[in-house]
Amino acid sequence: MSLPSANDTVLLLGWGSVTELFLRSAAEYGNGAVQIAGILSPNARHVGRLVQSTRVLGTPETIAEVIAELDVHGIHVGRVVIATPFDRLSDAARQILLDLEGKTDVRLDFFAERLFGSPDTAIYSAEKQSAVRRSISDGPRSDEFGISDQEIKRLLGRPYWRLKRAIDAVVALILLIVL
Repeated sequence: MSLPSANDTVLLLGWGSVTELFLRSAAEYGNGAVQIAGILSPNARHVGRLVQSTRVLGTPETIAEVIAELDVHGIHVGRVVIATPFDRLSDAARQILLDLEGKTDVRLDFFAERLFGSPDTAIYSAEKQSAVRRSISDGPRSDEFGISDQEIKRLLGRPYWRLKRAIDAVVALILLIVL
């Protein structure tokens, strides 16, 4: 039996139902063409656990170490399937993933975006990657819309927001009871 090629070997990043969906789909419809090397969970407490017989090897922030360890064992990862929305990952994890794709032959596959987003969100072009890098390095900026931080704080302090939250809570409670 030969080892699978790099294009066939996947490292799955995510935790939850979308991750399980990918695992079940690969097992049922992959016909052995897709080998899953392991899972990276955003939560460090999941490391070492098994999900459908696939071990959680680390966190997204430790992906370089995980891939190096797999390489030592003769498993070359060709693709990282991201089964969680990319913007829900930490800034450090996003930056590490984008650097990994830029500096190695590992491809990023935005599975969650392909399932639930529009077709253009599934493919992160170089333009989108640079925008993500800028947003990570610059941090949030309120002046992009012409509103200062002081103005935002003043607006958020208005009594309207407290009243709106109370009304939202009452409406939600009524809907829970009715439905």
